[in-house]
Amino acid sequence: MEIILMRHGKPGFAGAQKVAAHEMAGWINQYDLSGIGDDQPPEASRELARSVLMVISSPLPRAISSARNLNLEPEIIDRVFREAELPVYLIPVVKLSPFSWVILFRLMWLCGMSKKLSLLRWQKVVPDELQAYC
Repeated sequence: MEIILMRHGKPGFAGAQKVAAHEMAGWINQYDLSGIGDDQPPEASRELARSVLMVISSPLPRAISSARNLNLEPEIIDRVFREAELPVYLIPVVKLSPFSWVILFRLMWLCGMSKKLSLLRWQKVVPDELQAYC
């Protein structure tokens, strides 16, 4: 058995160039709801897609539309296959690009500063949920 992991295409959502930390929750929500727009998969991805026997996807529109852009229909769609949710920390005054906030928030999360789900808990929960698909 061979498992191929593919990242979704470029999301069709651009959003604001700079936002305050408290605006990131809304920005993330908009980003999560976006498809891939006009982004087309590279030929290497198309070639790999021709040999696929089963497609598993997260429920995010960009992941599903990326599979469909390769003429594939996900057989299993489950939240366990999406990236860990990004915690938003309320840091006053500063406005950064959303990309900069994402890096900062993810680093804070990796350092154990999560509000909702610690890295250790995530490592324990995900493998248990994945057992259902093995």
